[in-house]
Amino acid sequence: MAAAALNRDLVAKRYPGTVKDRVGVIRSRVDMIIALMPTVRMREVAGILTDKYGWDILYLTDLALGIHEFQYNGLDPEGMASKHVDIHDMERYIRHLAEKDTEWAKRLGEAKSH
Repeated sequence: MAAAALNRDLVAKRYPGTVKDRVGVIRSRVDMIIALMPTVRMREVAGILTDKYGWDILYLTDLALGIHEFQYNGLDPEGMASKHVDIHDMERYIRHLAEKDTEWAKRLGEAKSH
């Protein structure tokens, strides 16, 4: 999540301290979260950034996580085990997320250059 990297100081308030990486090197907790951005932290990090970027960042993160869930679980035409029941809806969601990602990339690029 590029927005997290650009706002490391905001994210660091939630994730202070250090952690050991897989090879035993001690690293900053916030840097590890930003670098790896585990799916279990994505929504939480997006929530941290809502004050700066608005609620769209949380909405788009939730959309991305839903698409990620679909990738692993697939469709459920009966709508009993999954909220993803129609492939055409998923195609629309993916197109929408791609459009919004492009807008965000431009927005973050402009913010970085200022």
